[in-house]
Amino acid sequence: MAMKITETAEEKRARRLAKKEMKEQGRRRNMGWDDEHAGYTNTDNPFGDSRLLEKFTWGKKMEKDSQMKGLTAEEIMASDARRLEENKHELAKVKERRIQREKDIEDREKLRELEAREAMSSELDHYAEKEEEFYVEQAKMRSMIRIESGRPKPIDLLVKYITVDIDSDEATIAEPYLVFQGLSLKDLDDLDADIEVYLGIGNDIDFWRDMLVLCKYEMDTLAQKQKGSNINDSVRQEIMKVMSGKSLRELKQLETQIAQKLSQGGVVDVAFWESLREHLDVYKAKARLAEMHATVLAKKLDRLQSMGQDGAELIASNAPEEAPPAENDEDLLGDEEAEDEEEPGVVYGPEVEGIYSLPVTDDEQDAIDPETEEEAWEKERHKQMAIRLGIRLEEEAVAGEVPSGDAQKAPETDEFMKTSTHVEEGDLIFNAEMPISGETYDWSDKYRPRKPRFFSRVHTGFEWNKYNQTHYDSRENPPPKIVQGYKFNVFYPDLLDRSKAPTYKLIPIPDEPDFCIIRFSAGPPYEDIAFKVVKREWEYSHKRGFKCQFDRGIFQVWFHFRRNRYRK
Repeated sequence: MAMKITETAEEKRARRLAKKEMKEQGRRRNMGWDDEHAGYTNTDNPFGDSRLLEKFTWGKKMEKDSQMKGLTAEEIMASDARRLEENKHELAKVKERRIQREKDIEDREKLRELEAREAMSSELDHYAEKEEEFYVEQAKMRSMIRIESGRPKPIDLLVKYITVDIDSDEATIAEPYLVFQGLSLKDLDDLDADIEVYLGIGNDIDFWRDMLVLCKYEMDTLAQKQKGSNINDSVRQEIMKVMSGKSLRELKQLETQIAQKLSQGGVVDVAFWESLREHLDVYKAKARLAEMHATVLAKKLDRLQSMGQDGAELIASNAPEEAPPAENDEDLLGDEEAEDEEEPGVVYGPEVEGIYSLPVTDDEQDAIDPETEEEAWEKERHKQMAIRLGIRLEEEAVAGEVPSGDAQKAPETDEFMKTSTHVEEGDLIFNAEMPISGETYDWSDKYRPRKPRFFSRVHTGFEWNKYNQTHYDSRENPPPKIVQGYKFNVFYPDLLDRSKAPTYKLIPIPDEPDFCIIRFSAGPPYEDIAFKVVKREWEYSHKRGFKCQFDRGIFQVWFHFRRNRYRK
């Protein structure tokens, strides 16, 4: 009451309008209106009804019902109100069923879409798995093709090793970690990337992980050699002395002892024990590979013996050379002293599968028995191989057998080999043979083409120009070595036309102006052979070491690069 006395005229008007609106809403609810139609008026409604807010009364029907049923007007109105409520409840149920039906339809659509996505995802996973299997098979096929064509990459040999079938007839199996021997830093980098690819495939993970550890270690060792080793020789010798010849179980025990030694504290040579622990993973990886190789070798040998075959070839191919037990470990750790003391050997090209034989004329072909021909070819192959290695032959006691001309020259060849394989300071092994694809020969239908054997060296050294003299010294910090020349020695013992000496030619590489290809050609039955070399001007003076001669079936091309002297 007090509020009515103190309110203003505007507040009073607003209060009355709100009260009137509430009464109107209550009246509409009593008439059965819901909130959806609460905003309709006589002038604003979608039905075009100017009397929408008035209650419709069906007078004739009420009179008829009262006459027939004997009901009063109040009873009829109550019955209509009950019927109205029932209709409202029924409409609410219909609306709920419609909403539920729409929700069910939406849920079914979502479930159908989810099932379709899952089916598509499963199909895509299947396709991805098939695609991965396809790429793996393609990679293995490429490896086999490169191996069969005589131009294998290091990864090809590892793939062949890990995929070799124990039940196959192939007898020769080599240790997998021998693949690192003779590889350059670039070759090791490529091999590291290839191993990463096969490791990501998910097959033979332990094998590829161990090979990756050894590959990275070989890369680090070779990089340290090029920059100068950061490990003292005495420390390296101690590491080899501790770890050489130990099994995987012994190495694990050693790992525990090293951890205890470092955790105890006190007076401990931390640098030595840390270096020992760093090399431990490498030796453990090599030990695991050696154990796996021994298992494969034993299974292979058991199978060969069970089939009645001679296992001598398998044993001989895997027997270690006569060397101290730590020889392989010295190679693995990159012991420079061991390499300096080791006598330089001859590096030959890859042996081509097949039989080395002298050509047979067409008239003689029909008269030769196949078995006799096979025996003769095998004997001649071993004989030529012995001559190339400079070994004096011990002739078998065969009546009337006369040594061949090449066999009689074996002592001279031996002396010549010693001279040609003389290693000077700065000479390194060079066997980067370039593949020659799509090459055909006119004589290939008559003679079996084969690659010649070769041994080659690359000569490296320091260039003491003004810059290197200023920034480097010869002992503590030498400059990087550069290529100063090459020595190529190619064997052609079975050359048909000895009156024509083999030739060489230089072929430029369009994409690499700093390099070129040197290609050697001789004639039947030898294929051409090519190498990638640095493209620089040659020194053709014999006083500077130039040599180009063909003598006793060996073609020699030795050369050094010209050194440009700049004078003010």
